[in-house]
Amino acid sequence: MVTTYYNITAENGPEISFAVAADLHNAEYDEVITRIKREKIDFIAIPGDLISKKQGCERGYAFLREAAQLKPTFYEPGNHEKALDSDGLFDRSVVKESGVVLLENASIRFGDINIGGLSMQEPTDTEWLTKFAEKKGYKLLMCHRPEYYFQYISKLNIDITVAGHAHGGQIRLFGRGLFSPGQGLFPKYTSGVYDGRLIVSRGLTNTVVVPRINNEPELLVVSIHRLDKRLPSISSTSI
Repeated sequence: MVTTYYNITAENGPEISFAVAADLHNAEYDEVITRIKREKIDFIAIPGDLISKKQGCERGYAFLREAAQLKPTFYEPGNHEKALDSDGLFDRSVVKESGVVLLENASIRFGDINIGGLSMQEPTDTEWLTKFAEKKGYKLLMCHRPEYYFQYISKLNIDITVAGHAHGGQIRLFGRGLFSPGQGLFPKYTSGVYDGRLIVSRGLTNTVVVPRINNEPELLVVSIHRLDKRLPSISSTSI
């Protein structure tokens, strides 16, 4: 696992830093917690697939409890939560008792930033997205599926979107992934920054028999800095 750091400079942006913990899939999480503890962050964002429709929920729920003890934590469910919810197995009461803020087509003001979470329901709630984009101030959206960004989000006034789901494309060749759920073969959006406003995590764990190649799992640490009279820009490093 690596920690990838993104530094964003944005005109009139907030001075804030946060970790992005995507796609844990109910796996062991000790290293994730250890890495988060090293960082000077203000909050933790979890953009989906904390749990697994095959592996269950218990480690994911335990991770929520530990994360909430470290920093304020905001959680947007992904497609695995949606699948388990359909079977009555995703327990929102456990999530809320952990101290984590669950955001499903909902947002919250945290300091100088609006944090929103787009539900994975179908059809996508574009009315909620539009209302979120109209809020005053800097806006961070958690959207589990990166392909939704260009379908529904890119034309809206939302400053930064963080996503997961693509698992880095599983096997990366020449800087591109080979396969991603939701995007199929040779997916476009698997890791890094797109359109200057979408950051895609490779996720925290491997979830299939096929090994990851050139594609280490990652924790993201995103820092937003105020820099007046300059267009937003993003730089990144990995450790």
